[in-house]
Amino acid sequence: MRTDTQLWKDAIYARSPEPSEWSRAVPFVQDFIFNNFVSTEGMLMPGRFIILAASLLLALAIFIWARQLYGIKGGLLALALYSFCPNILAHSSLATEDLLITAFFFMATYSCWLYYEKPVAVRAIGLGVCAALALLSKHSAIILLPALIGAVWCSMRFSSEKPGPRLSRHLPLAALSLIITILLFYRFIHVDEYFKGVLGAYRYISRGQMSYMAGQYSSTGFWHYFFFTFIAKTTIPVLLLGTIGLWLEFRDRIRTRTVFFLLLPAVILLTASMFTPLKIGHRHILPIYPLLYVLCAKITQSPRLKLAALFLLPWHILSAVSIGPHHLEYFNEMFGGAKKGWHYLVDSNIDWGQDLSYLRRYLKQHPDTEVVLSYFGPMPPKSIGFTFQDFLSEFSEQHPHINTPNPQREILAISVTKLQGVYFSPQLGADPFYWLKMFQPIDRAGYSILIYDITNNAKAHEMLAHYYYLYGQKRHALREAQRALALDKSMAWAKRLAAMVLLDEKRPREALNYLIPAMKDDQHSGLTQRMAITPQVKEFYATALMNLGILCMEEKNYAEAVRLNFLANQLDPGNHKALVNLGIAYLKNGQPRLALNAFERISKLGIADPVLSRYRTLALKALGYLK
Repeated sequence: MRTDTQLWKDAIYARSPEPSEWSRAVPFVQDFIFNNFVSTEGMLMPGRFIILAASLLLALAIFIWARQLYGIKGGLLALALYSFCPNILAHSSLATEDLLITAFFFMATYSCWLYYEKPVAVRAIGLGVCAALALLSKHSAIILLPALIGAVWCSMRFSSEKPGPRLSRHLPLAALSLIITILLFYRFIHVDEYFKGVLGAYRYISRGQMSYMAGQYSSTGFWHYFFFTFIAKTTIPVLLLGTIGLWLEFRDRIRTRTVFFLLLPAVILLTASMFTPLKIGHRHILPIYPLLYVLCAKITQSPRLKLAALFLLPWHILSAVSIGPHHLEYFNEMFGGAKKGWHYLVDSNIDWGQDLSYLRRYLKQHPDTEVVLSYFGPMPPKSIGFTFQDFLSEFSEQHPHINTPNPQREILAISVTKLQGVYFSPQLGADPFYWLKMFQPIDRAGYSILIYDITNNAKAHEMLAHYYYLYGQKRHALREAQRALALDKSMAWAKRLAAMVLLDEKRPREALNYLIPAMKDDQHSGLTQRMAITPQVKEFYATALMNLGILCMEEKNYAEAVRLNFLANQLDPGNHKALVNLGIAYLKNGQPRLALNAFERISKLGIADPVLSRYRTLALKALGYLK
């Protein structure tokens, strides 16, 4: 593992409360995990076993609470629903905090209910410890405190059952046990780290992040995002059982205090999610599921309706078994299952870079295949496991490999989060890869990586060149433009892209070899307008086209210079240099009136350009206004 000074300095940013600094810790984290003397799996597996143990402990707690409320049948039903929940199975095998907060959120709620039922010292201590573990598992667990307070208050206010005597007597003991647990965790001297973490989490959540939902994009999220993800990623049997359980509780007029402990924390969590700008993953509402499964067990108390569980439970189990081992990608039948899930949600809802091993397997079966990879995940390039040409994977380090000019077979493997363009949309606009969706993928790796055959797809290579050029990867852009032209020599925009790259690389003679044949085509304007759909892209291409126009004037091809500068001005009307060049091109092309119009437009903008006055005088002389 590298231990250079800068790398370890980057590690400091991992502790910063400023979200903008966290990304600087990525090189350190990746180097530590993937280049350590301990293998990556050797480090990750203990963490996964801890999560698995927490999941098993949670399963036991669910069974115990449901059995206390609804008997052995209720306990077994709740346990079965939990054990075969695709979302729980997915996160029980991942070394992340989402299952931990789910477990301790539930245990804290259960402990609070136990204390409410019988407020004794030992239960107060259990409540404090479980609440502390929840708070330590993830900073967003702070929502647990108002949830528990709300559940207790509603139970006291609306339930026909009265709480046990001396409810507040042992609350100081619960608070003390909570504080001591947190102090022990931070060894008494690093407690400020917890509050820094809470502050950092708040800032991170408050800044928002690009979100995608059913074809729509937002930088502040959609208020109903988590309701949508809940409906999409929960099995239909659980949706039905939960509805029945809730109806049964309302039918009983919510006389029991239990329903407030099952319902209110989930409602508060979902409600709070409505007001956060950060809406990127179903995993953030995972804590509602154990509470929901206990509520579902209510059906066993109805002599008539409990028969429905005999039909719905096998359906629920089948949903989990049929999707395995791809549980993270689960979507229910109303949304077309895992194959169609990416049309509705992406990011950690379906794509966390987990299907890379399946792509490796595919490539072993097709050894003659070259790969263009657009990957959404944490794996650094050298750990990918196969040779590939990177396409906007946003690795923390450069990956310079370029595929051969004439591959025998070439595929584009793209993560569905990349395909939907969620994190490209601020620069490229909504749905930037619409053109790729016009083609049918030939295969998939898991459900999160789609595989397209681009061996003979000139259009795909032209568009790849377009995006490479926008992101400054000029060698890649030139390769793709040349590949597109090798497949279809009539692709005018590919010729212009190649010319732009070569001109940027100070190779004007070679640029002309591509630009001159492209001059015969009259369709490039519309193509550019379709590609340039955001102000940033328009400004970028306006400058590039203006530079090509200058090259054409140097070659005395004034007609093409007019066309290129005219298009540059259309794309970016605020680029006065393009307008000046357009006027000069008009003048040299024998169109002085149009040149004068261009110069007058510049004057109206209030821009002083030393070249402008001289050429404006020449235009006036050409029109006979001056001698």
